[in-house]
Amino acid sequence: KGGALLPELFAEPQISDDAFTGFSTQVASLSKAANSASTLLEKFLKDRVAIHTGADELEWKKLDELIEVGNIERVRSNTRGLKEAPAGGIVAKIFEPYRRLDTPRNGSVTSSDEFLSPNSVVVPHLETMPARVFHEKGDWIAPRFSTVLRTDDSVFLPEYLAACVNADFNKGPSSGVIIPNRSIRDIKIPLISKEQQSRLVEVLGALDSFTAEIDAAAESIEAVSAKLLNEVFNDA
Repeated sequence: KGGALLPELFAEPQISDDAFTGFSTQVASLSKAANSASTLLEKFLKDRVAIHTGADELEWKKLDELIEVGNIERVRSNTRGLKEAPAGGIVAKIFEPYRRLDTPRNGSVTSSDEFLSPNSVVVPHLETMPARVFHEKGDWIAPRFSTVLRTDDSVFLPEYLAACVNADFNKGPSSGVIIPNRSIRDIKIPLISKEQQSRLVEVLGALDSFTAEIDAAAESIEAVSAKLLNEVFNDA
């Protein structure tokens, strides 16, 4: 019959329908996220004249100043002995902005204030790790090398604060070798209205969702490719 790569081997590959179910669902989800992001971005750009603040009009404040006047509260993360908690330690889960660790670990905290509350902004000290807004319920704590910020809802949206922390204007010079630490006290926040914050956060949220769908689609493509090759060559 010849070699393993003769054309007849590809003529009737036994590919089951369920091999593509997840992929098809992911493609539909990606398309929906793309349309949502595109629509919101187009609307935002049309309205930007109404919500734009000129550079000469824009007021900036350092995080320290906003903490001092009470617009933002800083809660230090003091979790200790997460792997070797004493007998009286609590069982908690650690929320890390750059990944999710859903498996509970033994951890000890000194007070209930160290539990994360919804809408807290978790800011890792390493600049390469993004700040994220915490939305979970239950006994969650922040990783030790991070700072937790809570906002005055009448002044700042937590999503806006996180976006500002992650923005290029709050990134220090890179040495190319050493991963820089954030200077939490020197983080700069542009002061804009709640309406402006809300519109900006809506678009950024849609773009984040689109990015997540792209990542998920890439994983789905890899899975389908592997399944396709298995079914063609191994009758898997």
